[in-house]
Amino acid sequence: MKLALAFCLTAWFLVGGLGLEAGAGEPEATRSPARGLEMLVGQLADEKFAVRENATEKLMAAGIPALPHVLEAALGEDPERSARGLKILTKYWDTFDSALVKATLVALESAVEGGRVGAVGIMNEIVDGGRNRSARYLTRRGLAVSENSQDISRVRIGEEWEGEDRDLLHLQRFPELKVLNVSETEVGDAVMGVLSRLPSLEKLYLGKTRITLVGMAELPNAQGIEYLSLQGLQLGNEAAVHVAPLTSLKHLGLDFTKMDDGALEHLRGLKSLETLWLNGLHIKGPGLGHLEGLPLLSKLIFANSAVGDPAMSHLGKLRQVRQLGLDDTAVTDLGISHLAGLKSLEKLWLNRTVVGDGAIPALGKLTALKQLYLGGSRVTPEGLRRLRELMPGCEVEKD
Repeated sequence: MKLALAFCLTAWFLVGGLGLEAGAGEPEATRSPARGLEMLVGQLADEKFAVRENATEKLMAAGIPALPHVLEAALGEDPERSARGLKILTKYWDTFDSALVKATLVALESAVEGGRVGAVGIMNEIVDGGRNRSARYLTRRGLAVSENSQDISRVRIGEEWEGEDRDLLHLQRFPELKVLNVSETEVGDAVMGVLSRLPSLEKLYLGKTRITLVGMAELPNAQGIEYLSLQGLQLGNEAAVHVAPLTSLKHLGLDFTKMDDGALEHLRGLKSLETLWLNGLHIKGPGLGHLEGLPLLSKLIFANSAVGDPAMSHLGKLRQVRQLGLDDTAVTDLGISHLAGLKSLEKLWLNRTVVGDGAIPALGKLTALKQLYLGGSRVTPEGLRRLRELMPGCEVEKD
């Protein structure tokens, strides 16, 4: 094999310290690494179990330089040597070391293309079997998966998860994965490294994890996602920098991320954005101007945030918005007056605010409004009656 020659030459530089016993009549100082690897392959069929185990372990540790020798063993006729060769190749594949995995695949493909007997079966066992091994490995550690036919489409890492971050490298074997939810776990930056290998990913939940700004730098690799939640990742405005390249986003949750108006500047290029959750943020108003150029933005939620009357003049310019959430904010009757121009607004939440009867004239101008929530507000029973008269097509609720 052409590949074998290349790997043997590489062995001179990469292999050392294999701890082999010198062959009869061959001084250890003159024995080449390639020769040492061949000796180890020969020992895979030794009559002594301990010798076979020792050789197996050393070949596993040798990696790329041993690959052509191990492949020959797996393709050979000796049952014991062949079985151990397959075991070692499987180990190479399951290391998730990119260089070793790639080299293993190249060697297997070369054997298949060369018509080597048994090569197809070995390739299926190692490559296709890798998916099954990974699925079993992950579920044993508590991963919750949803399957569609033979595809794993949704993954949830929750309270039952007992694995480590490195274990998540197994996810890259499921390129059909559409939904990945690691929120509210101890998962860290390692999960971000698999995003570039999940080309079908549509929804990604990262909130309340140990992911840092280092991991966030990998986020642009998830180019196709349409839904992203960073809820509770208290990383500040810098995290928004890594969100900016995700131009396919339709729904974005930035709740309780310690962001402020400065973060909104990085969202102005998200032209497909439809829903934006900004609960618990320090938005005061000026940054909202960056949202005016998002034509599809229809739902904007600010609950439990610093939004107050100063921000309402900016919100009043977002005429594309159809649903607006202002629960538990500092908005007053004066602020509501700035929203009168939102002629497309269909749903408005004002629960637990100080909004009262003074806002009724402005609310009455919201002619498209279909649902208005005033629970815990200062609107009086008489005010409710007036609102219902002004907006007969609107469902007004106040507990």
